[in-house]
Amino acid sequence: MAIIHFSDYRDRRTGLALKRLRVDDHYYEYCFIPDYELKFHFLHCEAVQLADVFVNLIELKTKPVMVSLLFPKREKLEDILNWLETYRIAFNEKKTPADIA
Repeated sequence: MAIIHFSDYRDRRTGLALKRLRVDDHYYEYCFIPDYELKFHFLHCEAVQLADVFVNLIELKTKPVMVSLLFPKREKLEDILNWLETYRIAFNEKKTPADIA
C-alpha cells in the first residue's frame, strides 16, 4: 500500500497554481485557460466581482466562458493559494443526480 504525503500533494498543487498565476501592476490573475487571449478570438471580456475576487469571462459567439480569476495585488500569494484550495467557482455546469442529493 502506498502512503500519500499531503505535503507533497500540496507542493505539486502549489507548483501548478503558480504556473497558472500571472502578475500585473494591480492584480494577480489565476488562469483556468493559460494564454486565453491568444487561443480565442473574442471582442468582449467582463469581470464579475465575488467578494474580493473577480471572475473573468469572455464571450465566444453566444456562450460566455470563464477564463480566469483576478485577485487584488494587496493579497499575499499564500492567501491566494489557500483560497484556490478552499473554494470552487463553477459556471454553466450541468448538475448530476449526485450533486443534487
